Amino acid sequence: MTGEEAEKIVQDYGGAIAKGTDGNVVRRKIWLPYSKATIKQAYFEYISAIILELHGLPKDIGTKLVLTYSMLNTFIDDESADELIAIEKLMDNVELFKQNPQYKELSKKYFDYVTETMHDGQLYDEINEYIGECYNKHGIKNN
Repeated sequence: MTGEEAEKIVQDYGGAIAKGTDGNVVRRKIWLPYSKATIKQAYFEYISAIILELHGLPKDIGTKLVLTYSMLNTFIDDESADELIAIEKLMDNVELFKQNPQYKELSKKYFDYVTETMHDGQLYDEINEYIGECYNKHGIKNN
């Protein structure tokens, strides 16, 4: 994959993020323009190309790339998305929702999704580790 191809994939993925959500926080996996693996590879290629070309990663660009990369797991299959959207709708009326016998179970499921996917810590660490590796690989000091 060339740097230009990687840049296009990263930009197309950004478009999927910009589309927003289906519900309050749910994004559907079918909105992704490429597989998650292809998007990850594109990020790695793109970041490496930027660091090599500019002798570093400008802070504003790096921040955006790390943030959007760490959102990759917010895109989920339709069945899970439908279930979480239904929970969101129930939650819109808090008092009625609290009367639901499955209130605690549904709340846990919803907030587990939010906690695990919004700015995924594992992906955040993964991309930052890769950025550090790129600096080392190219012999560039990371400020």
